[in-house]
Amino acid sequence: MNKNQKNDGTIEATPQIENHSSRNEALMKLLNIEQLLNEDLQTLKESLEIKEKTINRLQEVNHQHERRFYSLVDKDTLKDLCLFKDKMNKATLGFTDAIASISNHLQDLNEEFDDLLYGLGLTPIEATNEFYNRDIQIVKEQIPTKDESLHHTVANVLKAGYRTETNILKKQEVSIYVYQKPVDNE
Repeated sequence: MNKNQKNDGTIEATPQIENHSSRNEALMKLLNIEQLLNEDLQTLKESLEIKEKTINRLQEVNHQHERRFYSLVDKDTLKDLCLFKDKMNKATLGFTDAIASISNHLQDLNEEFDDLLYGLGLTPIEATNEFYNRDIQIVKEQIPTKDESLHHTVANVLKAGYRTETNILKKQEVSIYVYQKPVDNE
């Protein structure tokens, strides 16, 4: 991306890609990569949830059998269990460091993609906490509310949308509030 400084001190980015078809191909590849990264991130989150549930269950089982277990185990077995516990702690620290590293790399990639998209003339659609706009958004989820003032306002942005100066390339996917009149219990 070339940057030109204007007289007023601001920097204006100009895209390097001139060919329209190669620009569209690059955009589609970027969107596919973004989708794959989101899927990988979701898989990682699910793995962490499973790990957390497994640890909780193991802790429950441990507490249930703790007293019986100690009376049945000899000293050598207890020493082996302590060594195993040390290795588990070390593995947990390594896993935590790996997750932090992956998270940092994903954030860096995301920022690079933002720069690339901007260089291609794309900007994210930034429409949150507003009324739903069918021109730039697609409703993927409706959330019931008893607050009439929230009716058809955006609750959450589920997936980003992108636009050029003149066109919407990909609509923003959102969840919206839908007013439901309270039922009288007469």
